[in-house]
Amino acid sequence: MSVSPIPNGEQFFIDENGKPYAGGQVLMAVPGTLALKHTYSDQDGAVPNLNPVPLDAAGRCVMWGSGDYRQILYDNLGNEIWDRLTSCALPGDVISSVMLPVVGAQSLQQARDLLGVTQAIQDAVSDLSLLKGPTGPQGPQGVKGPTGATGPAATGSSNPTASSGNPGYWFDPNTNFLINFGISATNGSGTAVLGFAKSYTNLLGVVVTPKDNSLNTVLRVVNAVATGFSVIAEDTDNTIGIATGFSWCAHGFGTP
Repeated sequence: MSVSPIPNGEQFFIDENGKPYAGGQVLMAVPGTLALKHTYSDQDGAVPNLNPVPLDAAGRCVMWGSGDYRQILYDNLGNEIWDRLTSCALPGDVISSVMLPVVGAQSLQQARDLLGVTQAIQDAVSDLSLLKGPTGPQGPQGVKGPTGATGPAATGSSNPTASSGNPGYWFDPNTNFLINFGISATNGSGTAVLGFAKSYTNLLGVVVTPKDNSLNTVLRVVNAVATGFSVIAEDTDNTIGIATGFSWCAHGFGTP
């Protein structure tokens, strides 16, 4: 099992005056439900915590987990303090080696360049087959002009197909390599659900980049499947969902 720390760090829960929630509890559940979801006291995910997770006299606990959680904090009297969504940071081993060159891309065009899509399109255009040449014009009256030469026979493979819509795609039928791309925005709750223009048989990865490149904005890709994916936007100052624009690019393999 691959796990990573759940935000709020080595879990230190305090109120607005800096006073710890000593003896409080933290309930961790599946988002949108009260179905309990395990957290762990070790990085290997071998020793599950109690749920709700008890806080010590300093308002602290240790929680490791995986994926998205609904987090509900209670004080020592059982009063609810907050009820929020949170998500574990992605461990490094979930990032495809193919995606590593473009993780830091600042624009969709830069992502295409780093993925080699721009060069692939240029190479495909250079390899376009020559069409058959036209027949030569007829000669003067009484003498028929010579027939024009026939151009080289068409050779080569199928041409790539593309759509410049939003979302758009680029697909090479010779290798089945597929790129989907677009521009979107999260709603007021900091979430967005997006579909691909063309589906994958093997999705390798998705890159999202904030439109305004804000240092305080974190975008997380979740539930990436063959037909689409979801995005969660957070502000690193307060970990609350925010509405923000972003561009995205996905790559993998599809079918004609």
